[in-house]
Amino acid sequence: MLNEGFVSGTIRGSAKAEMVRQLDQLGEASADRWERAVFTALTGRVREDVDLDIEENRAGYCAWIRSFDSLTDELVVDDHVSVRQVDRGRARRAYAPR
Repeated sequence: MLNEGFVSGTIRGSAKAEMVRQLDQLGEASADRWERAVFTALTGRVREDVDLDIEENRAGYCAWIRSFDSLTDELVVDDHVSVRQVDRGRARRAYAPR
């Protein structure tokens, strides 16, 4: 379940499936563009809707980003997603469906 932004338990598989589904729709995408699409698909909202001036929202969003990064790494290791471009860190990566 989504708990304070962390993806855990039974929702983990569903979140990964949605990540693959969104990347299939996007084709090749930056981590930011992909994360935005997944966030909207899972929550029905866009990132800009989150009031990051509220500490709980900021903490939850930071936890979500850590979870997204962790799930992304799992999808790459499991060969569901490929890294198309790597240039000085995660922000420069482009991902594509396998």
